[in-house]
Amino acid sequence: KTNEMNTNMINKTNNIKTSPFKHIMSITKTNRIISVIITLLWTSVIISFSLQPADTSSEISMGVGRWILEHLLPGLVQRFDSMSQTQLDFWHTLLRKAGHFSEFFVLGILSMSTARQMKFHRKKMIAFLFCVLVAAMDETIQLFVSGRSGQVTDVMLDSVGALVGILSLVILKFLIG
Repeated sequence: KTNEMNTNMINKTNNIKTSPFKHIMSITKTNRIISVIITLLWTSVIISFSLQPADTSSEISMGVGRWILEHLLPGLVQRFDSMSQTQLDFWHTLLRKAGHFSEFFVLGILSMSTARQMKFHRKKMIAFLFCVLVAAMDETIQLFVSGRSGQVTDVMLDSVGALVGILSLVILKFLIG
């Protein structure tokens, strides 16, 4: 009877030791999958913007820009009516370039998070190279869309946005611990 009790205690002890570990491993695997899915979804959002013809893309960026400016800089929106076409073109270009930077800033954060979840070595490099690849693919797609053109300068701007996103996450982790 003593041996049976000892065996039961060992089994219970082993179950106690392994059950939480298996649960943690399951959570980690789930986090990895979620991280990959979110990164790929954001990548598909970026690509979907590139597939839009120039007129549609301009309408969307102006609508988003107007909404942002109305909420952040309402005085500037009121001045649009009195601006020359050159001034309006400047603001439109600035808005589109800020959009490029922002999209890839987010992609940089997401790809770095995914690289961490996947426990890759050289996480920053893998995350950055993924973002550069997406940026190059994004601009290449635009070569085949009506009214759009792929720009090497946009690939560079996208890459800088991704790098700033990656470094922001690295610095935040360093500061928080």
